[in-house]
Amino acid sequence: MEPMNGDGQLRDAEGMEIRDLVDRLIAILDGHIRIHRRLLDVLEAKKSAMVEARIEDLEKIVDVEREAIAAVTESERERIRTTDAIGEAMGFSPARRMRLLDLVQVAPEDQKEVLLDLRDDLREIADAIDRLNRLNRTLVLHSLEHVHLFLTMLGGADPDAKLYTAAGGAGAKAGSLLVDRRI
Repeated sequence: MEPMNGDGQLRDAEGMEIRDLVDRLIAILDGHIRIHRRLLDVLEAKKSAMVEARIEDLEKIVDVEREAIAAVTESERERIRTTDAIGEAMGFSPARRMRLLDLVQVAPEDQKEVLLDLRDDLREIADAIDRLNRLNRTLVLHSLEHVHLFLTMLGGADPDAKLYTAAGGAGAKAGSLLVDRRI
């Protein structure tokens, strides 16, 4: 354990009280939530652009999405650094990263409630982001299937089609799906 100050507060290696580190973590998590909500808004806009086939908007939205993901990444790095500092100050093994649940179990009551609320908000946002990502993936796959069908119709035959000759052998040449002769 690290040394105590005159008030009986546990201090980390730099003399910062764990309470101060937890307050810093709370501020980081609050910012983390704002950044994730921004990402959620971007994903909603992306979904709308895909559904309405607004390609120009989609390109801009993807750029904004990259910026939002970069902000999430930086916020996550800061959260990990602060969580590691708290874990180290509390004597957690460096091989085991301290989880929010670990911190909630030992935090003072006023910080515990805030941490639990932040955890619930983060879970809710993460679930919403996951749902939107799955929906957006489905929308992209459907779009690709439609493009493939359209190109197949324009190009003639489906290159993946398995065709057979009149005698039952494999390898018959596929005819055009859209037009099978010139006029």
